[in-house]
Amino acid sequence: MLRIAIVEDHESDAKRLTALLEAYAQKNGKRFAIIWIANANTFLDSYQHQYELVFMDIRMPGLNGMEVLRRLRQEGNSIPVLMLTAKGEVEDK
Repeated sequence: MLRIAIVEDHESDAKRLTALLEAYAQKNGKRFAIIWIANANTFLDSYQHQYELVFMDIRMPGLNGMEVLRRLRQEGNSIPVLMLTAKGEVEDK
């Protein structure tokens, strides 16, 4: 079972992503354990070593996703992180 964390401050966005991941898992015979974490600091303090894949919002209040990723890499944590953004400009993506 793949353990996935969704670090996203908007519950509705986290629910949509969770539904997509669960539909993919069901269609492809996979099993995912997915948790929503609404705060980047909570993820860093409590959860970062419990997951095998992270979906991380770039823009969150307080600590943003890019800073979380920097900290993970500085600590030697190589967990795969997929960054999420609502930004539409090419240079942002």
